[in-house]
Amino acid sequence: AVRWLAPEKLINYKSKYTTQCEIFSFGVLLWELAFEKIPYRSLEVDKIRDFVIKGGRERIKFGDSTPKKIQEDYKKIINDIWKNNPQERISFLKALDMLEELYNSISYMFDESIPALLDENTLDLDGSKVVPIIPLDEGIKAHRARDYQKAWKCFEYHAENGNTTAKCWKGRYLWEGFHDGIKSREEGKELLKEAADEGHHDAQLFYAFTFVRVLPENNNIDTFMKYIT
Repeated sequence: AVRWLAPEKLINYKSKYTTQCEIFSFGVLLWELAFEKIPYRSLEVDKIRDFVIKGGRERIKFGDSTPKKIQEDYKKIINDIWKNNPQERISFLKALDMLEELYNSISYMFDESIPALLDENTLDLDGSKVVPIIPLDEGIKAHRARDYQKAWKCFEYHAENGNTTAKCWKGRYLWEGFHDGIKSREEGKELLKEAADEGHHDAQLFYAFTFVRVLPENNNIDTFMKYIT
């Protein structure tokens, strides 16, 4: 647990565990999720305490393939959380707002590697009428080209046929109302949860962010943390 503790807790382990302590630990978790490493793995546990108390933190260094804006925005969020002075750290809700804004700026996170449900481009329904089927990768490309109607038809078809990635996309379309301007939030949220529970990572992240505006209610923080991690 030492690796995730705020400096004030490392100074006095018996001190009160505050919201500021929790947000600091959340920052370590964000770093861990981004780099998939154990925090301070090069340090012995007994040396982590002095390192963090003196302001030492893990390096936030992305690979060259990560877009510059993503690097800068994500780094700022973590650094604002990792302030040594607890009172200077941003609030949990502020951090979530910043993460949501960053997430909304990312359009390439959705998986393009999963093929369409069917290999054929057409389906013969009655022996004479041929109905074109839009492969899933073409639907994703249509979304990026802002051809939302074509994308919607693709996602709707494949989602109804059980494709998890398509469920994620359809859920997002219902949530945002890309195709018709109508935000069907509850229906979209339900579909995102279904895809998330099937193990789709993007759906898990997007479903978690549907709780951002209502975190203080009920057990929403627990649900958010469950799906974002």
